[in-house]
Amino acid sequence: MTRRTAKELWDALEQAGDEAELEEALALTPEERRRELVEAGYDLDKIHASADAFFAANPSVAAAATEALARSPAPPAPRAPAPAAVVVAGPPRRRMRPAVVVPIALVLAAGVALAIRAALPTPVLIAPPPDDTPAGRAAAMRADARRACEARRWQTCLDDLDQARSLDPAGDEAPEVQALRRAAGDVPAVPGPKP
Repeated sequence: MTRRTAKELWDALEQAGDEAELEEALALTPEERRRELVEAGYDLDKIHASADAFFAANPSVAAAATEALARSPAPPAPRAPAPAAVVVAGPPRRRMRPAVVVPIALVLAAGVALAIRAALPTPVLIAPPPDDTPAGRAAAMRADARRACEARRWQTCLDDLDQARSLDPAGDEAPEVQALRRAAGDVPAVPGPKP
């Protein structure tokens, strides 16, 4: 048998201590847990109100949580104490510190929330219908013309602008459309003020 290193021994001791703290926390009655949290400075009424508000705002989460709790196995019955003649005096019972209980409770709550979220159906996103009005088709053609002009495909740009003008003549007078036409060489540049 190989000897354990100092690190292995330390890790084994830490794990045993963590397991002992967890067992002590699970052995506490709900009243003892509440008393410890209150003694640690937590306002349980405020925490309960926050939880109630969360579940009121999310009824589907509340229903899924209730269903998950109903399906979970019942906690094991508390063990009967050993007969008095067999009780061995040991170190005093350590109480679970709130610094350990609260993170464990938060991790469990996060796990329940993730399980509920995974159980809920994924929402289906529906795209809006395309704009089939003449003005909408003309706007799409002008966008294509803008891309053609940026790629320096001047004839394609002018053809798209002409088709858009046939669908929506008023839109052809927009300054950006006129700028595209000038860039493509269709319309002479407007002379500026003379110095």
